[in-house]
Amino acid sequence: FLYKGFISQAAQKYVLQWQPSGLYYLNVFDELSALGRDDWLATVRSIPRPAIFDEVGKPLDQITAERLALLDANPAIKAVYMASADPIRTHGLPTSRVQDIGPAYVIRNQRDVIQQWKVDMPWAKAGEVTIVNGGDIAKEAGLVPFEAAATEAVPGAPPPSTPVPTATPPPAASLFQYNLQGITWEPNCGLVQIKVYVRDDKGAFINNVRVVVASTGAWSAISVPTGQEGRDPGWTNVVLRTDPVDEPWYVWVIDDAGNQVSETINVVTDQKSCEPTGTGHQVATVVFVKGVPAPVAVTTPLPATTTAPVTAPAPAAAPSLPFANAGITWEPNCGMSQIKVKVLDQNAIALDGILLHIESEDATWMATSRKTGSEGYDTGWTDFFLRAEPVGGTWKVWAIDGYGNRLSDTVWLATDTGPCEPGREGHQVALIQFQQLAPIVTPTPLYPYSYKSISWAPSCTLTQLNILVKDRNGNPVDGVGFRVETDGVEWRSDSVPTGSTNQGPGWTNFWLRGEPFALHLNLFARNNEGGPTSEIVTVDTTNTDCSTAGHQIATIEFVKN
Repeated sequence: FLYKGFISQAAQKYVLQWQPSGLYYLNVFDELSALGRDDWLATVRSIPRPAIFDEVGKPLDQITAERLALLDANPAIKAVYMASADPIRTHGLPTSRVQDIGPAYVIRNQRDVIQQWKVDMPWAKAGEVTIVNGGDIAKEAGLVPFEAAATEAVPGAPPPSTPVPTATPPPAASLFQYNLQGITWEPNCGLVQIKVYVRDDKGAFINNVRVVVASTGAWSAISVPTGQEGRDPGWTNVVLRTDPVDEPWYVWVIDDAGNQVSETINVVTDQKSCEPTGTGHQVATVVFVKGVPAPVAVTTPLPATTTAPVTAPAPAAAPSLPFANAGITWEPNCGMSQIKVKVLDQNAIALDGILLHIESEDATWMATSRKTGSEGYDTGWTDFFLRAEPVGGTWKVWAIDGYGNRLSDTVWLATDTGPCEPGREGHQVALIQFQQLAPIVTPTPLYPYSYKSISWAPSCTLTQLNILVKDRNGNPVDGVGFRVETDGVEWRSDSVPTGSTNQGPGWTNFWLRGEPFALHLNLFARNNEGGPTSEIVTVDTTNTDCSTAGHQIATIEFVKN
């Protein structure tokens, strides 16, 4: 197939590409990053996201040496990497550090991924090092066109008398009735479980659907049907353990006859920090979406199971979150795509001061709303403006507190492009209602730093963000870096650490423009990897009223928890 103008061929391990200067391995995992598949790789295939390296201005030899030094963290992985006749040509440079994902240590390279297993697996023994089938993953992730992956007949050859099945059927999602939408994680020191939500392509939850959860050994269990035995619409779960465990699990959807109707999803739990603010993987939420019925028989092999599934421990009640989705209605609109949200308290009275978070289906775009009832909104209301035209897309919305902690389950909804005329059935403007079911418990801060306040000053010659970080005793805190980026990360910038400017201890800033300038920015404290260490704060500068009440110079204060 042609990829970026060059003839390419996918093999199980690598994708080969012919260029005028010779044959090369394609940087498969760099290309998948460019396609926005990092979240999918991390959640579905347990492949680390690429790290962020400070390499600006460094010569190539230094960059190469520093990247290769990352292999020193795992001698067994390094030995396999260096065993190639030309290691860099074969694997590419490492693009992540060695990461412990529970059952294995893993490093991501430009062209492949190398794993050392800590426990026995069906395909490897403990201690063994394997190389991920990068070509298979490229095909599964959509980099290889479906028509290129299909089996072709040899020109001029007579057809076989007996059809010969392909050894490995294409794992395209369209082969199944239910397709994986995503996986999210929660820490929990007292429970390991897999929660499953099932919905249709318009965002409506589907009841009476069962899933199978299996271990790599002989244990398996079939869930209670979604929406049954006191479960929310579209929701079911299987409890696995009562304490954290490093173990891979397999999940798939079955129909009433017990036939597999989704791909087999690999879900890996771990024993990492399980406290409420931790990063542990103890409770997985797996979302399946019902799509096109399978046009061919499903032949994906299943993990080994017993003939009669072992009964799992009695499922625990779903964690009680203070808000729940109380309904979605739609309006057509040919000039706008928008999500409006109304929040009610326990007495069904409009509630102000609640934040909502939204993400696109692949989490490449996200935003946090203004608090309900903010200036310009009716009591209890806030919204997300998506586009000044009808747009098709799937969105995830949930309520959060000021620290970014989840206050509701995820609400899935899908906008479309029409029919958008008044009185028609188009899905352009959604109206979601959340109802409070329980008191909001003041949580332990999710991040090391918390947003405290923002104030504004007008300026006709400057657009700038000034940031001050203090501890709980009011003392300035130095050495904290920040990042600002636009929605969709079309533009991004990192600050110098606090205390590095002439503003004094605890201060840093972003100089944006030498004139009033209107921008919608997402701001957060960051670690050395570029990840957030605070909640995301939205900041909107303006290009008006620069001599009176304009928003040109922001002073934003954060507190170290």
